[in-house]
Amino acid sequence: MNGFRFSLVHVLEWYEKQLQLEENRLAECHTALENAQRALSEARATRCGIEHALIHCSCITAGELTALESFRRKSRNHEKRLVSDCDASQSKLQAQLVAVKLVQRKVRLLEKLRERRLAEHSYAANRELEELAADTFLAKFARQR
Repeated sequence: MNGFRFSLVHVLEWYEKQLQLEENRLAECHTALENAQRALSEARATRCGIEHALIHCSCITAGELTALESFRRKSRNHEKRLVSDCDASQSKLQAQLVAVKLVQRKVRLLEKLRERRLAEHSYAANRELEELAADTFLAKFARQR
C-alpha cells in the first residue's frame, strides 16, 4: 500500500498562513487599542494635574481662570477624540477576533479531516497486512499438508 498523502495539504497550508496573518493583525489591533487607552489616560492625568496645581495656588488671577477654562475645553475635546479612537480600536479588535476565529475553525476542520483520513489509511493498511499474513499462513499450512 502507498504511503499516506493528504490531498488538501496545500489548502491547509494556505489556511495556516492566513491564520498567521489574521493573528498578526489581531496583535496590531491590541497594540492600537493599548496605545489609544494609554494616550487617553495620559491626557486625563495631565488635565487633572494641571487643574489640581492651579486650583491649589494661593493666588489665581482672572487671566489664569480664563486660560484654565480654555484648557479644560480643549482637553475635553481631545479626550473625546481619544475616547472615539478607543471605541474604534475596540470595534476593530472585535471584528478581528471574529476573523481569527473563522480561520481557526477552518484550520481545525481541515486538521480533523486529515486525521480522519490518516486513520482510514492506517486501518486499510493494517487490514491489508492482516490479509497478507492470513494468506501467507494458509499457503504455509497448505504446503505442509
